[in-house]
Amino acid sequence: MATNQMWRTTVLVTGVAGSVYYLRGYFGTETGTAQQAADAWYDFVSRTASSTPAGATYSMDAIVDRVSPITGQIDQTIGVTTRSVTGTGGAPLPHANQIMVGWSTGVFINGRELRGHSNMPLPVYAEQNATGQVSDAAVVAWQAKAQTLIDSPAVNFVLWSKKYGQHYPVINRYTKKEFAILRSRRD
Repeated sequence: MATNQMWRTTVLVTGVAGSVYYLRGYFGTETGTAQQAADAWYDFVSRTASSTPAGATYSMDAIVDRVSPITGQIDQTIGVTTRSVTGTGGAPLPHANQIMVGWSTGVFINGRELRGHSNMPLPVYAEQNATGQVSDAAVVAWQAKAQTLIDSPAVNFVLWSKKYGQHYPVINRYTKKEFAILRSRRD
């Protein structure tokens, strides 16, 4: 297997208005299997049943793609054992509100660091503080989950630069105190 390939794994969130959400993660193939990559991404993005809004289901996609970072094309698909969780928790905040986890590579090209982010859908009211921001407890929890993903010896979590045709290991994370507001421009 070529060491420059990536695993692309997906978790789908369904069962609520505004869904389906596709949450994708990329992992270098030089460390870990497709199953390990899928499990690591699912563990990061999913929640416990009691902290997931009632009716929402987080499901690991049964297929992990092996992707060329140069072309972005899939050259192999691998079946994995799936997991899912269906929520029993409280009502979510408005669906435009999402928690943003940022990623840093420490790689600079043309004076700019290659960074990325993941928006976590369906935050619940318990993740909001009295001023309407992400609560300190939620920031700490998402930071811990992100650090576990980065530090895992079983997988190499990466950011893919389509422009440069390469992937770069993630070395740091941050969680914004403000919600990412994702909505159409027509709203």
